[in-house]
Amino acid sequence: MAQIRIEQIRKSYGPVAVLNGVSFSVEDGEFVVFVGPSGCGKTTLLRTIAGLEKPSGGRIVIGEDDVTAWPPARRGVAMVFQSYALYPHMTVVENIAFGLKVAKVPQAEIDKRVKEAAAMLQIGHLLGRKPKELSGGQRQRVAIGRSIVRQPRAFLFDEPLSNLDAELRVQMRAELVGLHERLRSTMIYVTHDQVEAMTMADRIVVLNAGRIEQIGAPLDLYRQPQNLFVAGFIGSPKMNFLKVKVVEASTGGVAVELPGAQHVSIPVEAGGLAKGDTVDLGVRPEHLHIGSAENAAADLTLPATAQLVEHLGSEVLLHASLADGISLVARRAGDVMAGRGDAVSIGVNADLCYLFDKDGRSLAPLRPRRFPQ
Repeated sequence: MAQIRIEQIRKSYGPVAVLNGVSFSVEDGEFVVFVGPSGCGKTTLLRTIAGLEKPSGGRIVIGEDDVTAWPPARRGVAMVFQSYALYPHMTVVENIAFGLKVAKVPQAEIDKRVKEAAAMLQIGHLLGRKPKELSGGQRQRVAIGRSIVRQPRAFLFDEPLSNLDAELRVQMRAELVGLHERLRSTMIYVTHDQVEAMTMADRIVVLNAGRIEQIGAPLDLYRQPQNLFVAGFIGSPKMNFLKVKVVEASTGGVAVELPGAQHVSIPVEAGGLAKGDTVDLGVRPEHLHIGSAENAAADLTLPATAQLVEHLGSEVLLHASLADGISLVARRAGDVMAGRGDAVSIGVNADLCYLFDKDGRSLAPLRPRRFPQ
């Protein structure tokens, strides 16, 4: 196990900059997830840590060693790929043991490590099979087992669950979290799926266009996004955004005008805003109310027209449009008795709203937000 330090890493392919001075640390034994849209640089960053890509600038330190110029084999990291990368002509036991045999580890030690890894991953009964005789989840366990027996300083996972079906992905997420708890190894995991990031990570690194937008614990990113990008990326369905005008900015908060000429005061720092400025108001779907009973506790209600109601069993997603055509998504438990074209009222609590200035930065709340339990 080891700490990993990334210091001002840059990577360019000709004139195209993929990583732009990325810096952060992964602590010893920490599970960190890189998340972001396609093309944001997360896989390139992971491959750079592994030594599969040479950085254009910056430094990578694993433990006490500057490994920037080291080949992959010397870095003491193990990488698990999206495609499993198993040898089709070898059995499970031969696939898991292959790296150790190449390293000329004594056979007794190889047998011991393979047995321990197989027991940990519950694939002991599969050791005599070949990859074509395994399911997707079993193949991924074999790929992970091949990494475990190397006893690396860190594990690197490149979207390892993306080829699995939805139910198996949920199961494998739980197994990977359990594996981390047992091994207490340093792990870096790349995904475009923010649900995976939220459920697995100790900390999340949100990347966008080769830069870090925010680093933090999953709930911190959800509750305290630093900018519009993070607010819109973390959360499913994503946060609703409305363009609003500042009516008044003072030490007591920022009053804004919403569609329909309604005013509401958001308890956030003014941050240099002035009357007449156009800013973005954000509110999460799960923080909106639907119907007269719930709206009794709201600071204001917005008349809207239902466009689509998604019944998901334990919850409902209501897609609605305001008078000026702005679309909102509201999420609530239970059921919503509405159909396309029906008039609905959507309630908003000012305490649970976010404001973002013209540069997309989140304005700090004047008091802690009271999130629903």
